Parts: sequence; C-alpha cells; structure tokens
Amino acid sequence: MILKNKLQFLVFAFLLQILHINAIEVINIKHTNKDITPIIREAISCAKEKEIKIIFEKGIYTFLPEYAHTQFSFITNHGNGYKSIAFRFQDFNEIEIEGNGSEFIFNGRMAPFQFENCNNIKVQNITID
Repeated sequence: MILKNKLQFLVFAFLLQILHINAIEVINIKHTNKDITPIIREAISCAKEKEIKIIFEKGIYTFLPEYAHTQFSFITNHGNGYKSIAFRFQDFNEIEIEGNGSEFIFNGRMAPFQFENCNNIKVQNITID
C-alpha cells in the first residue's frame, strides 16, 4: 500500500514538472493622486513570479520621470540614449496589465513601457496621454 502511494506521488510530481504549472502573481494598484511611478517600479521589481497581472483601480494616474527606471536604450526610429521608463519588464514569461478604463498621464520625456526578453504581453483598457 505504501509503495503504491509513493508511486502515485512520484507520477503526480513528474506530471507537474512536465506541465510546468505556474501561478500568476496578481498585483492590485489602488488609485492615488500622487506620482504612481515609484509604486509601479517597486511592484515590478518585487514580483516573485515571472507571470504577473497588474490590475489598476479605475482612475487617472500620473507618471513622473524622477522615479522612473533609467537606462541606456536602443530604440528603433526613436534615437538611442538614456530613457526614463515607467513600466520596465525584463525576463517575464507572461504580463497582463488591466487598466479598468484608467488614464495614464506621462509627464516629461518618458517611455511608458519597455519589454525585454518577455513573452505573452497583454495591455488593455487604458488610455495614454
């Protein structure tokens, strides 16, 4: 009986590895009238999973370059150089951003999104100004 249970467990564990079941980490963003950039930057950098979903409470969000991720970037038809990036993603397997009808206002010279070595990207229900 014990051998049968161990065998079933090993088969189940093996199937989980084959299926590569991952949990999607859900990050809920509450509306604020302040600069949302540092909150987004921290949420992305603290993500524990490589599959994330960021859900915004409906509202108007302001992004300022002072706390944005900054790096030298090569952007086609846009000029190379140091860029301030609000949403910087690297090495994610799945990204979903649900805006729930929100408006994102990017002040100054900012690149709203940068996805490097990412797959399965979905951004929906936002307006960008």
